[in-house]
Formats: sequence, C-alpha cells, structure tokens
Amino acid sequence: MNLFRLILDIRETLTNKELRDSIILESGADIKISDRISRKSIDTKLIPERPHWYKVLRLVHRSLIKYLSGKLDEAENLINEAKKELLLDKTTYYKDYCTDIRNIYQHFIDNFPIPLEINVCLKIYLKHCEGFRFR
Repeated sequence: MNLFRLILDIRETLTNKELRDSIILESGADIKISDRISRKSIDTKLIPERPHWYKVLRLVHRSLIKYLSGKLDEAENLINEAKKELLLDKTTYYKDYCTDIRNIYQHFIDNFPIPLEINVCLKIYLKHCEGFRFR
C-alpha cells in the first residue's frame, strides 16, 4: 500500500532535519534555517462566518460526542454552555442529560435551518443517547 501524507504549514523557519525530510511544493521566499521551528500566524477571511445558532449547535455536537465516549462531565459542561448561549428556560431545559438533549434538538429543529447532512449526523448520535426518542 502506498501512503501519501500532506502537511500544510506556514513557517517562518525550518530545522535542517525538516528540510531534509520534506518535499517543499511552494515557497514564496528564501527558506530560513533555525534550531527551532517558528510558525507564522494566519489571519484569513477564508473561513466563512457562521451564525450564532450554528456555533451553539457545534457545542451540542461536541457534547454528544463526549457523552457517547463516556466523558459525562465534559458532555454536561458543554451542554450547559449551549443552554446558556440559547437562553433556555431553566424549568424546561435543566433535567437529565438525555432529556435536555432531546429538548435542545427539538428547539433547533423548530427554530433554525439545520442543514440536512448535519441533521442526519445528529440523529445518528442521538439514537445512542439513552432514552432518546424522535418526535
């Protein structure tokens, strides 16, 4: 089997070993050699700005992954952060984890245009959350 690995990195300096072990496809300037690697900071507008609800949905997604991998405290912290960001009613949304996830998922379905591929992914994860039922 042939393996191919591509690492994209923007550096100010490289080490001699890195230079020997690499194939440099593009270099906009002279390569500076140093004892230490120095990375350049990147300021770009290439990453699209997402709406607030989408960023909160990412918290829910991360929380589900933590929950399913048995990291219950981390899952609970992330879902609590999502609840705060959504300004959700404490009487409705501060139950057990799976009830909260069900209610938050329904809140997203009812209020935001969740892309189909994200919705499908969430449904797959949610099926594994104890006690979760789709409406």
